Amino acid sequence: MKRFLTLVAALSASLLFGFAQPFDVAANLQSHIEFLTSPTLEGRKAGSTGARMAAEYISNEFDAMGLKPFQRADFFHPFTTAFEDGVFRNVVGRIEGTARDRYIIIGAHYDHLGTDEGELYAGANDNASGTAALIELARLFTTMNYKPTHTLIFAAFDAEENGLHGSQDLADRFRTEEVKVMVNMDMVGLLGQGKLTIEGVGTLEGSEELLGEVASKAGIALKPVRFETSIMTATDTEAFAEKNIPTLSLSTGKDSAYHSPQDVASRIDYKGLASITQMLADAIVRIDQSEAVVASGKVARKHNSGTNNLLFGIAYSGGDNHHTYPGTALRGREAGAWNLGLSVLYTHKHFGFRTGATFERRKALTPMDTDDPFGPAQTISTGAVTVPVELMLKTKGNSCIYATIGCYYSRNLLAKQNKELCGLSHLGLSESEMGWQWSLGVRIAGFYIEGNNRYGLTPVYTSGPTIYNRTSYCTLGIYF
Repeated sequence: MKRFLTLVAALSASLLFGFAQPFDVAANLQSHIEFLTSPTLEGRKAGSTGARMAAEYISNEFDAMGLKPFQRADFFHPFTTAFEDGVFRNVVGRIEGTARDRYIIIGAHYDHLGTDEGELYAGANDNASGTAALIELARLFTTMNYKPTHTLIFAAFDAEENGLHGSQDLADRFRTEEVKVMVNMDMVGLLGQGKLTIEGVGTLEGSEELLGEVASKAGIALKPVRFETSIMTATDTEAFAEKNIPTLSLSTGKDSAYHSPQDVASRIDYKGLASITQMLADAIVRIDQSEAVVASGKVARKHNSGTNNLLFGIAYSGGDNHHTYPGTALRGREAGAWNLGLSVLYTHKHFGFRTGATFERRKALTPMDTDDPFGPAQTISTGAVTVPVELMLKTKGNSCIYATIGCYYSRNLLAKQNKELCGLSHLGLSESEMGWQWSLGVRIAGFYIEGNNRYGLTPVYTSGPTIYNRTSYCTLGIYF
């Protein structure tokens, strides 16, 4: 039965998109891109007058072709962000399906970088190309009067360049089980320079074979990638993928003009962009109709945040340690410190709990005679096993900014005096140390970097003047 339905879907797609269109797709794409990159729009910086003009243009196109608004009386979905002033706007239209509350979402961001010192960052490939393809894709469906099974959502995102805010706002409007797939186009205007890459085929079972067929029919060289892998870049699939919604991310790749004034309309391969637009229309029809194309239940590691996370990782820290002398004006000189160990992290939305175990080496320059702080110095180092217990406050998502605060316990195992191994008792060192610590960090997918400060609350020595350790670290780590 599934094979029969797949054949029907393929035949339907061929009937709809296999013949010449009643309009010139490539010419329309060029017209859109030339308008979006014109100096009048001043680079479409999110929140600017130029971006508002771009949004009005997209809205007018949606209205003229007969798209319907989604969840609102008009096509505009305004939103704000936590750290920026102003109101931003997604532009969202729909073609209602027979299953009204089941969706396929197609998106592309329309904002870019604006201007800098009088130079225009036009953003032709990034991402007027994706925006133009989104408009013409919607026109293909409305012109052919295709009645989909799933409601098709066409979304032009604002504020992608400053933090993927537009796609996050739209993703928050859907439950995971409502969306069959989210398809995103970001920099799709340079097909003549290579292949069309589609990342995420591993999230949608059956999609790799399907996309290979439609790409071959369109004469497009395709590079399917099972999951998005780059931890240093992100696109508008992220908010959907983090909800375990299957995602397909289309791109012809970056080039030397990326985020530069050279990214202009004359460089775009309009014939290739038209082929991508028509190929994607074919693919969406097949995905819409096929019962064999379903969520795989798998997402990229970089998107594997979920609602609750239990992660294990390793981390290395390097920094310095010094002694403090409470009640006095004295502070010891810094000496080296490092640790290496395991980390266990559990998160739930904006909160988390972290613990682990590390082997730690800390040095301190201290007087030879603890009763004479101005006497000759010696280097004391200790080796210890340290267990931290911390509470975490984080921003939303897998990639996030976070802060922690908590306590730690260290059990000293060995000591050295001026590089010579000796017992703890020989130096009068305590066997245990407790204290509190805090950190600030940034996590990108599984990788994180943070600054950490520790304050000892129990004395370094068992007798003599009260002396505490204070340690500062820079930590690099990865969660698996």
